[in-house]
Amino acid sequence: MARIFKIGKTYYVDIVVNGRRIRRSLGVKNKAAAEAARGRLELTVAQGKSPFIDGDIRMEDLIDVYLAYCEARNTTKTVSLKRTYLGRFLEFAGNVGVRSIKRADVENYLSRRAKSGEYPAVNRELTTLKHFFNFGIQREIIEKNPAVGVKKLPEKRRPIRLLSERELDAYFDYCRKNDQLLYDLSVIAFHTGLRRGDILKIKGEDVDAERRMLTVVVSKRRGELTLTLPLNDTVHEVLARRSNDNGNDYLFPGRNVDHIVDFKRRFERAKKAIGVDFKFMEFRHNCATALLQSGVDIYTVKEILGHTSLTTTERYLKLVDERKRAALNKLDRKS
Repeated sequence: MARIFKIGKTYYVDIVVNGRRIRRSLGVKNKAAAEAARGRLELTVAQGKSPFIDGDIRMEDLIDVYLAYCEARNTTKTVSLKRTYLGRFLEFAGNVGVRSIKRADVENYLSRRAKSGEYPAVNRELTTLKHFFNFGIQREIIEKNPAVGVKKLPEKRRPIRLLSERELDAYFDYCRKNDQLLYDLSVIAFHTGLRRGDILKIKGEDVDAERRMLTVVVSKRRGELTLTLPLNDTVHEVLARRSNDNGNDYLFPGRNVDHIVDFKRRFERAKKAIGVDFKFMEFRHNCATALLQSGVDIYTVKEILGHTSLTTTERYLKLVDERKRAALNKLDRKS
């Protein structure tokens, strides 16, 4: 006797085949269709046949169940990335039974993906695969995790690039005269260290004008973090003006594809105008370095940037030391 149940909007079946309990996605969202599928499965089992691969669940079906599980626990962006990662592995391994996947399959897949040179991304795929197979173990679908023991690829962090004072002056001068929206976004990024995606989440209700504080929920790899940031005069002025223009709605447009394309077009135009190629993320790097250079302790900088690990913040200390060395070397040449 099979039992159907629902996860999210999709129906699944729980059935015993040859003494083994198996769960799998039916791939339908309609109860009548799910009931019909259950009937076909029961008939197949009654005829002594297995509706699965030797009683095993196929990769594609377990991926469906796993992603439904993740949708209730992860951000939309994280689920989308996991779907991409698992889709790549599925294309490599084929829609075979999950129990047929061996450690060698995972290692061969990583070796192929390593040729892309994107080691951090490949390591994230490995982490997702390990979590995926652990999910199968917890659901008693498989007994062993084939990704256990597979080591991550050695990563080399990309060097952090900082904008010079001349480049910052040229950029902000251009935006001030030609693009008020881009200017406001960039000012907040430079003065708070917030990423563009987190700035676009700010609503009028998040700004406490009386206390001059900003509360914003930032996206992290393992969820979200609420930051409460004091506002200096420059950011306070920008947010106050945008709050008056937008009330309690989002202070910036940018939550659909058209707005994102428009922002990229504006940003590219500004960079071309001043003749400097850089990424918007570098405002965050400049913010962190400027704080450390001005004497702010590293723990405070960590809290402002929302780093989960002090090691991440310590990367900026090296940049400060390099700038000090460069400054003293100039004196050495003069003498």
